[in-house]
Amino acid sequence: MVEERDIYLILLVLIEESGGGGLCMSEMVNSVLIVDDNRLPRMMERAMLAEHFPEISVFEAVSGEEALEVVRNQSIDLALVDINMPGMDGLELAQRIREESLVSQICFITANIQQYVKEQAAQLGARFIEKPISEEKLISLLQELEAENE
Repeated sequence: MVEERDIYLILLVLIEESGGGGLCMSEMVNSVLIVDDNRLPRMMERAMLAEHFPEISVFEAVSGEEALEVVRNQSIDLALVDINMPGMDGLELAQRIREESLVSQICFITANIQQYVKEQAAQLGARFIEKPISEEKLISLLQELEAENE
């Protein structure tokens, strides 16, 4: 059976072989919170961020409730949020984050591509990336945020 550590190492090797390398970001995004109840997407997103944006601090949460605790105690610039999670789903989490003005940028990374979900994301001022996440999608998101802040 493949263990979590093995998957992480495989991901890092694949990123390195694909020509990965650190990209420079300004002060726009210093910290990212990855919120997903599934371990593999969290590991993949963390590995991509570590490879391309090593200066960014990365936090993780497995639920909406845990994510709220993190954003209340840490300065988070960007939250990468799955929508379908047990308990508090990603849309409710984003609503609570907005109500408390805890995070400036929210991006849903989800396989739930229903139109009403996209509309709710837009109402919350959140971006939307369809799973599966790729290096290109993640890099593009961070570069868009950077460009908007210049």
